[in-house]
Amino acid sequence: MLQGYRLPIVFSVAIHLALVVVLSWGWESAPVAKKLAPPNYVEARLVKLETQAPKQQKAKPQKVVDVAAQRRAKQAKEAEAKKVQQQKLAREKAAKDKAAKEKAAKDKAAAEKARKDKELKEKQAQEEAKRRRQSELFDALEEEDEFMSQKTSAEAAQSYIAAISSRVEMNWSRPPSARNGMKCVLSIQLVPTGKVIDVKVVTSSGNPAFDRSAEQAVKKAERFPELVGMDPRVFEQNFRQLKLVFEPRDLRQ
Repeated sequence: MLQGYRLPIVFSVAIHLALVVVLSWGWESAPVAKKLAPPNYVEARLVKLETQAPKQQKAKPQKVVDVAAQRRAKQAKEAEAKKVQQQKLAREKAAKDKAAKEKAAKDKAAAEKARKDKELKEKQAQEEAKRRRQSELFDALEEEDEFMSQKTSAEAAQSYIAAISSRVEMNWSRPPSARNGMKCVLSIQLVPTGKVIDVKVVTSSGNPAFDRSAEQAVKKAERFPELVGMDPRVFEQNFRQLKLVFEPRDLRQ
């Protein structure tokens, strides 16, 4: 309790001591008596002063480290980083898988194309070989047909030539100088109707009278009806320009 009144008491005592000193000094220095003024009394009143305790600086609240929260935050961060890494790895794996699938698809398509190309080439080679065999067969048949045709044409031509020779000999007038063994080669120009257009000696017998008589015999015949209706190809090959060997067999020695 006294601590609350200490300051007012000290203050009051100090004032009284000051008054005593002033009064004492005033009496000793003044020889002449002076009318003393009534002393002023200082009424001391006990004042209850409420002293306030000095304000204490508020301490800043210390941060309380929440280890568990930090651990959870760290774990959450690590989990997020792990998740991001896993997503990255998943994307990379998906990209690799996609690239692998695309490559496999391309390889498969290339292999299928190569297989089809090979089959196509083999098929084309087989078809070409088949066409070649057929062509060779056709050529062989054509050659055979040509040979047979030529053979037939030659045989037919020989029969026509024999008929023409016989008709020329029928129209031939023997000259007196004709002898056995004489012969000449005549070139006779004909048309498909068998008509004689021209005749001349290309190889002489050595006897002008014999050669002239042969020419006259052809001209006298004028036309060979045996040629009518002949195959045009046979006619063109053998009778358009016929070379006839005129050699009578019943001449005198």
